[in-house]
Amino acid sequence: AEFDDPSQQGAGVAEEAAEDSPDEEQPALGVQALEIEPPSAASVAAARLRKTARRTVRGVVRGVLRIRRRKAVGFVEKQLRVFTRLLLQQPLLLWLFYAQLVAIWTVELCRQAASQRLSSDPSAQLDKVAAAARASP
Repeated sequence: AEFDDPSQQGAGVAEEAAEDSPDEEQPALGVQALEIEPPSAASVAAARLRKTARRTVRGVVRGVLRIRRRKAVGFVEKQLRVFTRLLLQQPLLLWLFYAQLVAIWTVELCRQAASQRLSSDPSAQLDKVAAAARASP
């Protein structure tokens, strides 16, 4: 069938499809039924965690900004900037700074490797639970 008005072309197709099967209900073109499921407990907990994290970050940022406004902090920051400029201008001082960092970290890593774990260490407790889980069938 020829249509003079282009807006009537889609209506004719839908009517012809309905005539082919009168007993079957035809779904509307382009419309799907959406099933809305209630949020799971995990998604609710994740949303609460995100909200708490945002609030915490805002509080930390506010606190840092308050601290930076204090006079003593400004003085210390200025002295650190002078020290950094001095390091960048004197290559020998920069290498000495790097050497002392490496020495301090080496001493700390050796100390950590030589020390024994505490019985209250959370990783020790996890190791015990994992060992018990492997032992049981």
